[in-house]
Amino acid sequence: MYPFFESIRVLDGAVISLDAHQQRVDSCLRDHNGQALFLKEIQKSISFPANGLYKWRLQYSLDGLYFSELLAYRPKLPSQIELVAADLLQYSYKFQDRGLINTLLAKSQASDIIMIKYGRITDASYSNLVFFDGKHWVTPLLPILKGTQRSLLLEKKIIHLKEIGPEDLKLYSHFKRINAMMPFNESPILITKDIIAF
Repeated sequence: MYPFFESIRVLDGAVISLDAHQQRVDSCLRDHNGQALFLKEIQKSISFPANGLYKWRLQYSLDGLYFSELLAYRPKLPSQIELVAADLLQYSYKFQDRGLINTLLAKSQASDIIMIKYGRITDASYSNLVFFDGKHWVTPLLPILKGTQRSLLLEKKIIHLKEIGPEDLKLYSHFKRINAMMPFNESPILITKDIIAF
């Protein structure tokens, strides 16, 4: 019923980066000939808790229908991350159907995966990636999904674009997973050499 969704960070009652999410919703609905949806209007109908970190999960359809839910959020630290091939994956918008991603994750022996598409690193299962080369933080040139946090960091020149293959991982000491719920300054720093290769 709701083929698309957005996960929006709500911290101490404040909705974070709503304009960026609106832009992605607009783009999605435009590309799929859907009716407009106005997140600020939907926001007015929701009573957000004054304290704590929450995920506002907004599911929506092409005909203007939507469903909102608010979930308490606590990020999970992965025990292991594994490289997996994902050449067939197409996920340019936040589709509810994450079938192939979930299949890849289920087949993995790790708690999260880094997807390789046509020999290039893209994203983790639920997040974009940034890698540290000792001087700069860089993000893969062609992600599976262009996340709102990634776009903001690129705009502010906090991170930079770089084509990265599995063979390049030795150039990076650390990395982070980032998304709307795990902003750059809060995401745990992980050790690149701990990534499980093919």
